[in-house]
Amino acid sequence: MLFAGVRPGGHAFNPVVCAWAGAGSPRRAEAWLWKAMEGGLKPSKAALEKTLAAYASADGEGLDRMKRLMTSLGSWPKAWATAIISKPYAAAGDFGSVEQMLEELQAAGEAPDASCFKVLLMAYARGPRTLDARVEVCLERLWALKTLWTKQEEAEVLGDARRALGKERYDQLARKLGLRTPPRITGERHSRARVVGTWHEIHPAE
Repeated sequence: MLFAGVRPGGHAFNPVVCAWAGAGSPRRAEAWLWKAMEGGLKPSKAALEKTLAAYASADGEGLDRMKRLMTSLGSWPKAWATAIISKPYAAAGDFGSVEQMLEELQAAGEAPDASCFKVLLMAYARGPRTLDARVEVCLERLWALKTLWTKQEEAEVLGDARRALGKERYDQLARKLGLRTPPRITGERHSRARVVGTWHEIHPAE
């Protein structure tokens, strides 16, 4: 397009960014983000989201660059971005880091959305079983913000709550909130220990 003298617009750049991010090449996706900005274009949310997600599982330095880039665009902090960055910490049961990021989000005047509380609940499910009050508050806030999601997504969210609370406490809360979808607990989602940083199997129904 450039060779032909055609000035590419956002509809040209954004799919390229998304394609590289989806292919697991966040650095190339980031390079195209900068090319778009150099051309006076603002990347789409989808382009930023996919690049951020690609970096979140692979490159801490890349995440820092993405934060700076999004800050310059006026797109940081955002609830959806915080949820993406929090996921690796949640997967390791590091609920303290997730809580801190949500506090920073609120301090910046942004309210956490449902995706943030889903990630926090995921962190609690993999953390120590001494957080019942926090888990209950998180699930109640999540349920108050409940958006349209599939039955499978709902079952997985409730599975995290069930994993974090144990059967008796979860059943009490389910009756209180009127939760009817059976929680889904699988070895794949709940195989990590409650001690942060360990990976050995724990029985998913514990």
